[in-house]
Amino acid sequence: MKEKFTVDCEAVFDENRSHRFIWKRVWKKDLPVACVITLNPGSDDCFELDLTSMLILNNVYRLRKYGGVSVVNLFSKITGKLTKDDYVEDDVDSKNIKYIQKAAESADTVIIAWGKSGETNNHIKEREETVLNVLSEYKDKLVWIGDDYGNNGLHPLCPSVRKSWCLRFLETN
Repeated sequence: MKEKFTVDCEAVFDENRSHRFIWKRVWKKDLPVACVITLNPGSDDCFELDLTSMLILNNVYRLRKYGGVSVVNLFSKITGKLTKDDYVEDDVDSKNIKYIQKAAESADTVIIAWGKSGETNNHIKEREETVLNVLSEYKDKLVWIGDDYGNNGLHPLCPSVRKSWCLRFLETN
């Protein structure tokens, strides 16, 4: 048996390639796309995958109900680890928020995958609140990544969700 896929890849960067606004892969156009929101991009390439991107792609594919994934981030700065300079709000940041909103609007499901950094970092917590506020009109399609042990709000790198995601709806106030 032979299996063959064509995967469309797309990424949108700023002019300096220091910010990535969206990274998208579509492998089956007749199925809905999932939007995954992570903390920040770790790779500046449309083709090469970092570990987080690979785990996202694998797990969205394993869910078998999506034909693609759009990955957007709380912060658009391409970096392995965010620093305090990356939290500054500017025109790039407002452009990033617009990409998040557009990706959420066109997705069937919006998967919150930024992890728990906001519990210990006020800058990240503020951005989480901003993004959740922007996405409030899509609350019926917002879900957390969870594991088989009942933990929610996990990052794709968390060992308990690397091979399998349980998607759970956000509890909103």
